[in-house]
Amino acid sequence: MTRYVEAVDLLWLNSLSSADSIRLVWCDPCLEIESETEKILRAIDPSLVLITDVSLCETIVKKVHRDECKSIFLILSGLVANELLNLLTPDVHTIFIFCFNQTKYLDLKSRSKIDIICDSPSILIERITYCLDSIKRLYAYEHEQQSVRNLSKETAAFIWFHILRNVVRHFEKSPQAKNDMIEHFREYYQGNPAQSKRLVEFAETYESDHALWWYTQPSFISDIINKTLRARDIDGLFSLRYCIVDLCQLLDELPRLTEHLTVHRAMLMDRDKFEQMKEHMNKGDLVSTRGFLSTSRDRKMAEKFGFNDSGDPNKVEIIDEIDVPVGLKRIVCGDISIYSQFQEEKEILFDLDSSFEFVEVLEDPDKTDRWIIRLEANDRGALLADKYVTDSNRELTESSAEILFGKLLINMSDADQAIKYFQQLLSQSNGSQK
Repeated sequence: MTRYVEAVDLLWLNSLSSADSIRLVWCDPCLEIESETEKILRAIDPSLVLITDVSLCETIVKKVHRDECKSIFLILSGLVANELLNLLTPDVHTIFIFCFNQTKYLDLKSRSKIDIICDSPSILIERITYCLDSIKRLYAYEHEQQSVRNLSKETAAFIWFHILRNVVRHFEKSPQAKNDMIEHFREYYQGNPAQSKRLVEFAETYESDHALWWYTQPSFISDIINKTLRARDIDGLFSLRYCIVDLCQLLDELPRLTEHLTVHRAMLMDRDKFEQMKEHMNKGDLVSTRGFLSTSRDRKMAEKFGFNDSGDPNKVEIIDEIDVPVGLKRIVCGDISIYSQFQEEKEILFDLDSSFEFVEVLEDPDKTDRWIIRLEANDRGALLADKYVTDSNRELTESSAEILFGKLLINMSDADQAIKYFQQLLSQSNGSQK
């Protein structure tokens, strides 16, 4: 948390989805098959899923969401809402409570992702239609058979950061790689006596199992690592491969979450940039990290570091409030406070390919001109990247993550970086064969 914080640590991506990206699921133990309401819903989504056995609802929803990469509009009867909301909320996009006695369940309206509680079929249909028409959704490609070469620049960038994590696993960790890392830091801090002095200690004492400790040092290696990642600086990534691999491996080894967690990150953003972003935010948009993401369990602590330069009228205070459900398979994050000199920061660090779903943006009730962006961690970004890699196998004779990584740079109109990347890849391959 003592490190450099910038709004562009997160990559926002939203695009108009096809109807096939949404799946309607209706769970009601008293469901009337072939009712007029069902017929209208099936006209909206021919693959409408009907569930009368409540015990199967969780399994079916998770399968549709995680295995088929569908965004779910879930219709629940009031009778089962309380039982299922906690189980299903992380896996659905929007929830509609449809019951005969709506006043009985109005207290549920404040629950996350609930759009409406109603007893009228026509109002239900109207709300679902409205949400379908207005929502903008990310998809890793515009069509299932889309060519790798036709990916939009924005979508390619999103997938690039997810594939980066797999590519990092293949980076070598040799004495030369360690020397490259130290030399890169030395060049960066050339002419800075204070940092050069710290670097001497770093070069003499650095060990892989201390990577997180060094990362938590204020205004030191973490700044360089994340700036390099955000810039997609291929030369820098190869130079820093030694410590990036160490950080990823140590995060992998941390205990997984055993309880629901809410973490915070505070930052200052250009007012014009925030207004533009706020205008285009849509419930359900996917957000991806552009590096390692530092957050805190303690909101006050996050504010202390994020708003230390506040007062500029051209800046607006932003707090990211991130919910992290239990049971995520692809999100790697952990409590690294035990590795830090500043344990009071209660830091939770997210790995490179973390993704989140946008929930809402609202004004902070406790302070004027401060905004809260609510996000929820999920596996969808990684799953969509996996699907892109799988589908690419049909077109490429050699489709390893390393090759796709370079091709995505080309899709992002980053030809110079792509050339550097393939040269580095070839050099590393030749070196390993000697």
